[in-house]
Amino acid sequence: MIKISGALGALSARRNDDLQSRRLADIILTPEDLAGKTSAARLLQTTLGGVVRHITNKDLDAFKRNAKALGSKMRTGLTAAEVIDLSRPADLERARKEIRSSIAARLHKGEMMFVTPSGPDSKVSRHFVSVVFPGFGGAVAHPGNALQAAAQLVKSPLKLDCDCEHWRYRLRYIVTAMGANAARPENGYPKLTNPQLVGVACKHVLRTMVELQGSLFVRKQIAKMIDADRSRLTPGAKTRVITVSRAEADKVSQGRVRTVRTTNEKYAASIRKAMPKASADTSTAAELASTIAALQKRSDITSTALLQALQAVMQQYPTGK
Repeated sequence: MIKISGALGALSARRNDDLQSRRLADIILTPEDLAGKTSAARLLQTTLGGVVRHITNKDLDAFKRNAKALGSKMRTGLTAAEVIDLSRPADLERARKEIRSSIAARLHKGEMMFVTPSGPDSKVSRHFVSVVFPGFGGAVAHPGNALQAAAQLVKSPLKLDCDCEHWRYRLRYIVTAMGANAARPENGYPKLTNPQLVGVACKHVLRTMVELQGSLFVRKQIAKMIDADRSRLTPGAKTRVITVSRAEADKVSQGRVRTVRTTNEKYAASIRKAMPKASADTSTAAELASTIAALQKRSDITSTALLQALQAVMQQYPTGK
């Protein structure tokens, strides 16, 4: 079972420790360093190229290009589906195998705190994932059923944070640059841990995104948060924090484990389910090939995802028979 009591205090303590250590750090590769104001970045080190070594001016040029490419993707938040689709395969696999649940423990004014198990070989027993809904004010103001508003809110762009070291040292810089950071911003380039700037989510955030997408319990809690904020318009009403009881948390954690799947994997699964068995009808392969050829002429995101899913399904059909 996941312990959810004392979550807010524990998260606050970890964030304070993180802030203090960040302030004391003297090996940060700053935006000024990337701009070339400090030659070879004060003899800092990097793992660019696969080995630990001192940073050169050539490395600074590579970092600058990476940062510029990332900055071109800047936006306000990422949807849950985008977080999963943009994550590294290794992080997706860890979320599938190591993190079996994520419990919504506390909700207040458009921010949710989730508690997850830490995974094997961790120094702590649990981690805390924060999810902020930039569109929460609109959901509160929009007339209609709170549960319906919650269903739309979980599909909207989000801002995220996790207290784990993988997030802190490898991913927070990326998420900050993409306008999807929910806590302390990070402008120090991850020169040692992630110089190529790959991925957007740790295994704890990924499991949380899956619960956010598929859990009716989560949507009901969000609906309560929406109703709580709507009630604040009543004269004399106080701000209300929505908390989840230990009994509710235990029930959720014992439920089925949802599969962590990318959009392409979901497409492929639905297509396979709808298709006849490969050995039964080779004409289906010809139809698939025709559809693939048409999709290859298009460049929008949906067509690209569908194309990749169809190509995966195509492999199960016989060819040249």
